[in-house]
Amino acid sequence: SRIWRLRNERLECLTRDHSRIIGDNRQVLTRVMGGDTRLDVDYSSSDLQVGDVFLLTSDGVHGFLSRSRMQGIVRASGQPEVAARSLVEAALASGSDDNLSCQVLQVDGLPDASADEALRQRGSLPLPPPLSPGIHLDGFTVKRELYASVRSHLYLVEDDSGKPSVLKTPSVNLEDDRDALERFVMEGWVGQRLRNAHLLHTLPLPDNPSCLYQHLEFIDGVTLQQWLKEHPDVAVEEKLYLADQLLNGVRALHRADVIHGDLKPDNIMVDTRGLVRIVDFGSCHCRGMEQHNAGIPLGTRDYSAPELLDGVAPSEQSDLFSVAVIIHEMLTGSLPWQGRYEKSAHRPLPPLQGHNAFVPLWINNVLQIALQHQPKQRFTDAAEFRDALRRPVRSRKPVIDNDIRQLRIWKGISIVLGVLLLISVATR
Repeated sequence: SRIWRLRNERLECLTRDHSRIIGDNRQVLTRVMGGDTRLDVDYSSSDLQVGDVFLLTSDGVHGFLSRSRMQGIVRASGQPEVAARSLVEAALASGSDDNLSCQVLQVDGLPDASADEALRQRGSLPLPPPLSPGIHLDGFTVKRELYASVRSHLYLVEDDSGKPSVLKTPSVNLEDDRDALERFVMEGWVGQRLRNAHLLHTLPLPDNPSCLYQHLEFIDGVTLQQWLKEHPDVAVEEKLYLADQLLNGVRALHRADVIHGDLKPDNIMVDTRGLVRIVDFGSCHCRGMEQHNAGIPLGTRDYSAPELLDGVAPSEQSDLFSVAVIIHEMLTGSLPWQGRYEKSAHRPLPPLQGHNAFVPLWINNVLQIALQHQPKQRFTDAAEFRDALRRPVRSRKPVIDNDIRQLRIWKGISIVLGVLLLISVATR
């Protein structure tokens, strides 16, 4: 078999045959699996380009077609499926009496750069200059500042067509903080991997950006914190609908192997259509990328799961604990246990109806599970949490209590059986 690559109108064989012609034009294998105790493996690596076409052919195909004939067939076929069938048919027409195998793969698009590539490409970019209304940067015109903190700034900008978007820039305070700047690059890389209606969309950067920034979509709305202030008397059903959307967004994050790490009302937006959007991925942890996760600051104390304060790595369950705190605050206007979550290990959740008589009683059971002190006793994932909010559920005892109870039952049965066995032996 051979692997070929068609690039820039040139078909190139990337492999070397493990066979040789000897004697009367007889072909013999020089290397084969199982032919020796040792197997030498050929390996090579090369960059992909959009438009590359790769072929895998057996000698029943390339043994009966010239390189130029194969190249012409692939170019004329257009589609990989058509090219594969045409190559086999052409080899048969040329007298091939061998097994014919052919696969054709066309590169239509490439994935985003890896995390290391993103750091290498953007990590050395300078910080942007101070931005103010009217300044032009890489084709964007700054309209106004949306937000500023000691770590970052958000600016509303417009492109040449007048379409609004947002530039997020690192604060000048981070100029000498290499770790913080790397986390800023990683935040942009994470955002480019996320595709969901309830997550902030990261937009493509211009070619060869002049400085370090993120290009984000503009969300016309307010934070959940502000939305709750503007709608103090909204019905419980509408708040639960927002909670349902929030859990859909968290589920999409977790399915992408991303833990948000700082879920709170200020990092959740509600747009003018009532759509919930999760923003700010600066504290995200990516599973399998521990080398980039190190040094990420903890989330906001009032919304962080208790195990995070003990140094346990963030998890899906710690995100779900934060969501439960947010839902409790949405429904009651207060934090569970007044924010002292160490009490959750010893005290049941106070009834929400003491703050809001319109909250259904079964919501107490749902949040009691989601706010368990031990992560393994909470909901297993966002979908389970979301489904529990959609219909009444019974209270669920912690798993460890069930295990202990069952262990005691079996111990009791074992003791009874032991006594009966002794009696049986003694009476013989």
